[in-house]
Amino acid sequence: MAEIFRKVQPYEFNYVCDQCLRGMMQATGKVMQGGIEHQCMICSHKQLLAKSYPHVEYFAEQESPDWKAVQADKTTNAPMPTSF
Repeated sequence: MAEIFRKVQPYEFNYVCDQCLRGMMQATGKVMQGGIEHQCMICSHKQLLAKSYPHVEYFAEQESPDWKAVQADKTTNAPMPTSF
């Protein structure tokens, strides 16, 4: 197949802590049943999320993220284990 290309724009996705509402969540590298473990950079709250944050996604110039889909997919609603 021939190589193709198009101009794209990067979008950075971050997740704001549900507990302190100020800090950004950072993936810890642990994958658990129910999601990816994240920790708040300010209050150290831990939470499972469906995607790893922060991350970058690329969209064509005419496209933009589907914000409704982003909001629907933001958490797994799985309780965190208590043994941290």
